[in-house]
Amino acid sequence: MVVTPPFIVWSEIFAVGHRELDAEHRRLVDTINEIHSAERAGQTPDQLRPMLNALFVAAEQHFEHENSVMRKIRPAASAYETPRRDHLALSSEAIDEHIDAHERELSTLRSIIGSIGPRTDPAEPKLSHELRHWFVEHSIKYDAHLKMVFQSI
Repeated sequence: MVVTPPFIVWSEIFAVGHRELDAEHRRLVDTINEIHSAERAGQTPDQLRPMLNALFVAAEQHFEHENSVMRKIRPAASAYETPRRDHLALSSEAIDEHIDAHERELSTLRSIIGSIGPRTDPAEPKLSHELRHWFVEHSIKYDAHLKMVFQSI
């Protein structure tokens, strides 16, 4: 039996150094991997819908949790501010921007999920590629900054 590697291979680059948030990131990766497998197996958009809804709920809950954690670390993050804006580890302003980004990320995810319909070609796993891009983009663009703070508090 040939074992196919996961669509998204978990990497520490996705970790932020917070046990619960990292577990949530892993669950998001696992769910996207499940969607990819189902998509490759030819499941219809209607069959994928429960998994997509579960992904959206998991992302929404994760962002709410991450926002809560960031609000709690705001005083600690402020200690890492420097006069030069380009050298901030994670300023209060950066925390606010990250929280705002979560709303945009949910909107993007909603659009990706909403783009599938009865005419979506199951032979092209375009959906899972978009989901992977969505997850990786946010993890690398925004969450990498959290790692520095969590490692220092």
